Amino acid sequence: MTFKRMLIMLGACLIVFGGVFGMKFMGSKAMNDYFDNMPTPAVTILSAKVERMQWSRDVLSVGSLVAVNGTDITSQAGGIVEAIHFTAGSKVQAGDLLVSLDTSTEKAELAQLKAQADIAEVNLRRARDLIKRKVLSQSEFDQTKAEAAAARAAADAQQARLNHKEVRAPFAGVLGIRRISVGEYLPAGTAMVNLQSLDPMEVEFALPEAQLSLVEVGLPISLHVDAWPHDRFSGEISVIEPRIDAATRNFRARARVANPQGKLRAGMFGRVTIQRPGTDSVLAIPRTAVSYDSFGTSVYVIQNAEDDAEKQVVNQRFVRLGKARGDFVEVVDGLEEGDEIASGGLLKLRNGAPVTIDNSLPTEPSLNPDVADT
Repeated sequence: MTFKRMLIMLGACLIVFGGVFGMKFMGSKAMNDYFDNMPTPAVTILSAKVERMQWSRDVLSVGSLVAVNGTDITSQAGGIVEAIHFTAGSKVQAGDLLVSLDTSTEKAELAQLKAQADIAEVNLRRARDLIKRKVLSQSEFDQTKAEAAAARAAADAQQARLNHKEVRAPFAGVLGIRRISVGEYLPAGTAMVNLQSLDPMEVEFALPEAQLSLVEVGLPISLHVDAWPHDRFSGEISVIEPRIDAATRNFRARARVANPQGKLRAGMFGRVTIQRPGTDSVLAIPRTAVSYDSFGTSVYVIQNAEDDAEKQVVNQRFVRLGKARGDFVEVVDGLEEGDEIASGGLLKLRNGAPVTIDNSLPTEPSLNPDVADT
């Protein structure tokens, strides 16, 4: 009887627990089926079409402005500043006197050396007269002649040292901030003021070695700087570095730019557009349509759903991109002309997601090369 009761209780437990787990399984299955079959709400997006455009063959780069001539003015000789003949920020011409150092000691030494040179010259004239009369030997005459030459050289050397006490502008340009004061002792080589020539200016930029065949000396360029956003400065390539940098695989070039108003200054950042003749026909899409992931670049192509011709869905497609112009980027592979793609709201999309297109607030893409990637 006891064994029979245990079997009955065990059977009852199995029936109860089996019913509970069965009901739970059926409830979970019904809930999963509901969510799986629940319609996915359509995502509102912006759309754009793959367009064929004619793009110029311009080459873009960025660089820094440098002066054709620019240097810190220094003195070859040390001394006390006696007079300053310039005003900070003023324009000067080549040869203008900028700074005079104290020369009292040097002038005294020069007077002494000139006196010695005069005496040596008198002795040389006497020696010439004596040798004509064969009273003086040739060796004595040569000695007198050498002494006269040495005296003149010593005086000339002292005059050169005296000239070094007057610092002059080596070229025409604009002076910077004065760094010295009257009465100050300056060791040789101390920077007194910066001098920059402003017209013309040069812009130095780098390009990858793959674009070496696209540039040559004489090609026109246009330059844009942030300080003057509405101005364009024109010039042409003046030199191309003959060596490729082994570390970066880039080569450097310089272009000379007219700067009659002095707006450009050395050290400015500039965007360079090298203007090449002709145009290229490219397929282009807005940059906002591209998804950049670790496994590649892709776009979402808008297509009609297979089960409903009136319903639109997006399918992810990987693409290969080329150069960029403003808000557009070239598509080298992966899309065809006329394909419709999502250009806004990409963060909410997944492969096969239904979409609703709303272009009521369209953006205005730009083809301005100044904002293009290089």
